[in-house]
Amino acid sequence: MADPEKKPLKPPSGPRPLISFALGGPETQPLITLPNTPLPPPPQWMQGLGHFAAAYLGAEGDPTAPIGSEPPSWPVLAGMAAGMLPGPRMLGALGRGLFSRVDEALKLLPLKGAHPNKVLSILKSNASAEELAFRKVPEWLAAQGNKAVTPEMLAAHLQAHPAPMPVVVTKGVSPADQAQKRVEQAQSALEEYLQREQAFSAHGVRDYTLDAARGELSPSQLQAAQSNPQQWALTQQLREAYEARRATGTTGATPTKFGNYTVPGGENYRETLLTLPARGGVSAAELRAMGPGPMTAEQIRAQAARGSVATPEFHSSHFDEPNIVVHTRSNERTLPTGERGRFVEEVQSDWHQAGKKVGYQPSAPDALPQLQATQRDGYWEVNTDQGDFVTNVYGSDAATPEAAIAEAQRRMYRQPMRTATDPRVPDVPFKENWPDLGLKQQLLETANDPEAQWLGFTSGQTQAERYDLSKQFSRVEFDAGDRQLRAFDHTGREVLSQTTGPEQLADYIGNEGAEKLLTSTPSLHPDDQTPLYSLTGVDLQVGGEGMHYFYDQLLRKRMEKILKPFGGTVERGALPTPFDYDRAQPDDLAAAVFQAARVGPAGSHLIDGKLPMGRYQTLTTQAQLAQRFRMAGNQVLLELPTSLRDAVTTGSLNTPSWIARLTPEMKARIQREGLPLMSLVPLSQVGAPPEDRR
Repeated sequence: MADPEKKPLKPPSGPRPLISFALGGPETQPLITLPNTPLPPPPQWMQGLGHFAAAYLGAEGDPTAPIGSEPPSWPVLAGMAAGMLPGPRMLGALGRGLFSRVDEALKLLPLKGAHPNKVLSILKSNASAEELAFRKVPEWLAAQGNKAVTPEMLAAHLQAHPAPMPVVVTKGVSPADQAQKRVEQAQSALEEYLQREQAFSAHGVRDYTLDAARGELSPSQLQAAQSNPQQWALTQQLREAYEARRATGTTGATPTKFGNYTVPGGENYRETLLTLPARGGVSAAELRAMGPGPMTAEQIRAQAARGSVATPEFHSSHFDEPNIVVHTRSNERTLPTGERGRFVEEVQSDWHQAGKKVGYQPSAPDALPQLQATQRDGYWEVNTDQGDFVTNVYGSDAATPEAAIAEAQRRMYRQPMRTATDPRVPDVPFKENWPDLGLKQQLLETANDPEAQWLGFTSGQTQAERYDLSKQFSRVEFDAGDRQLRAFDHTGREVLSQTTGPEQLADYIGNEGAEKLLTSTPSLHPDDQTPLYSLTGVDLQVGGEGMHYFYDQLLRKRMEKILKPFGGTVERGALPTPFDYDRAQPDDLAAAVFQAARVGPAGSHLIDGKLPMGRYQTLTTQAQLAQRFRMAGNQVLLELPTSLRDAVTTGSLNTPSWIARLTPEMKARIQREGLPLMSLVPLSQVGAPPEDRR
C-alpha cells in the first residue's frame, strides 16, 4: 500500500487562498480555500460570534482592527469560532476525544452578558461542579460583583485556568506503529468504499486518498464528500489519522512493568497512564542554595512567581512517572465468535486510593520549619528544631547534612507523603470519576481502532484470584532491620527475597498485602531486636469482596452509563484463555478446576464455594485441592466430574468477563461527539471504589 507521506507535495490549485484550514503545522497544505472576492455584510449574530472568537483566542483591542495589513473578514472570525466551539471538529486529533463541559457551556451564555449569578446558574446546569471548582469559576464570578459577565470575559478566565485535561502515556506499544496502523486502515477503508461505489478509476481512487490524507482536496471535492455522509466520515478519519501520525514522529515503544498480571492469552499488551502535567519545579540544589534555614512564605511565593515551584507531585508505587491520576492495563483478544476487541486487565488510581486513606492537602504549606540532620548508619535522620521527626534521607540522596536538609525540604513541599509532617496527598480532581476517566480513554481508543468490535474488562473473581497471596505463598515476612522481604511457597521453599523499604512493599505484595503486613503484630529479630512482621494462613487472603464490588458492580455500572447515550450496554461474557494443565503448578491447576466449575456448560458445580469430589462427594476447598495436586499429581483429575476434567484438559478455559459490543455506528458517534471529561452528575450513587488489592 502506498505511503501518503512519500507523495510529493504539490501547490494548491484554484483561486488565491484567503484563509486556509489546516491543523498539521506550518508545512501542512491548505485544506479549504475561499475565493478572494467581496463578501456580503455579516448578520448580527455572526458579528457577535466573531467578536467572541477574537476574545477567546486572546486578541487584544478591537477584533476588527488590522491583522498585518488587512482586517480579518467575518468568515475568518466565524471560522475561528467554529473551530473553538463544541461540536464535531472537522479535522483535528483523531476524533473529538475528551471535551470540557465548561468550555462547551460558553456558547449558552448571552452574547451581551448576564449577571454573574445567572451565568453560574447556567454553568451549574450544564457542567461538572468539580470542574467549575477546579477552574475557580465560582470565585471569579463572585468577584465580578453585579457587573455583567460576557462570554469573552469568562473565556479569558478559562484560558488562564484550563481544564484538567490528562496527558496520555502509553507503554508497551509503539505510538508510531499505532499511528501508522491507523493510517493504513483508514486509507484502506476509504479506498474500498470508493472502489465499491465506482466513484473514480483505480488511479483516481489512489490520488483521492492521497490528497485526502494531506488535506489537498479541492473545494468541489470537499463539497461532494460532505454531501455523502459515509464518504465524508471516511475522508475525515483518514485525514485525522494522517495528522496524528505526523504528530507522533518515530517514537518507539517503552517497556511495561506488569505484563505478568494478565489473563493468559492476548496480544499487544499495554499500560496506559493518564497524568496531569507538572507545572515547573524547585530542585534540591535550589533549596540548598537558600541555606538550611526555613523556607518562608515569601520565598515560596517568589519561587512560584518565577515558575520554579510546582504544584506538589504525587508518585505512585507502580510507575516512575509523576502525577498519574489513573492507569489502565489492557491487551487485544478475539472472542469465540471471531470478534476482535480490547480487554482491560485493570483500572486503578494510586493517587485517589491514597487520598481516600490519608486525605488531600488543600494547598502548599505557607512556610517550612527549621530543620537539622543527624548522621546515622548509612542515612541522615532529619528532624525539626523542636525534635519532631520529618524523614530519613539515605546516603545515595545526600552526602552532607545541608544536602539532606535540602532534600527533606523538597519532600515536604513536593512529596509530603514521604515525610512525617503531613501524610496527605496533593489535591487533584476526579475524586469520584477516576474509574470513568480510565474507561473513557479505553473506549475512545477502541472506537478509533477499525478492527475492534468490543471493549471488555475482567470480572471481580479474576482479580481476587490474581492477587490472593494465600494461593501463592504460605508465609510472607518483612525484616525492618535489614529491609528484607521474603516469601515462601506451600512446600516451604523461599521464592522471594528482595531488599526494599516499607514504602515499596506494595510493588511486590500489593497495597492490601503491604498494609496487612505492616499493621500485624511484629516479633523481635533474635539478633538485633528489630521488628519482624509476618503473615501466614488466612491472613494472606486479600481481595475478595472489594474486587467483586469494584469490577462486577461499580465498573459495570459506570461503563453502562457512559455507553447509554450511544445505545450500548454491558453483558456478561466468557473469554477463551489457553491453559496447559501438564505444566501447571498445583495452585494454578486447582484454580483452573474451580474456574471451570463456576462457568462450565453444566453450570456451577460448587456447593457453598466447595467442590464435591470422589466416590463420597467430599466437599473440597480450592486450597485443599491444590494440596492434593501437590501430593498426588494430575491423578486427582480422575476424581472430577467428566465435564470438569474435559474443560481443564482441552487446553482452553472460559474466563468470566464483562463485554460491551460496539457497532460501527456507535464507534462513529463516539469519535464524532467525543466524551465529557467529567460527568454532569457525579456517579457517587454507586459508591466509592475500594482499595486496590495488588
